[in-house]
Amino acid sequence: MRFLCGVFVSATEPCAYSILGDYFPKRLRTTANSLMNTSTYLGAGIASLSVMAVSNFGWRASYYIIGGVGCLLSSIAFLLIKEPERGYQARLLF
Repeated sequence: MRFLCGVFVSATEPCAYSILGDYFPKRLRTTANSLMNTSTYLGAGIASLSVMAVSNFGWRASYYIIGGVGCLLSSIAFLLIKEPERGYQARLLF
């Protein structure tokens, strides 16, 4: 599973950095990149809470709960996040 995680991360992270470069102006790119990198560690910390779900609900039910939340969040992201035109610089309010 670690190998597959490495395969998927190596395929998706360059795309994510590219999209961040299109969404944010130069002055905010380092902040956006640092927030994206921080989310990896936050996700690992939140994933360790799954131990409590397994002890309370059993491993099958906790997998269904975690998978359902993942499907819900990915559906929301799919609907709300649109890929900008290549080279487009967003005008942010701050």
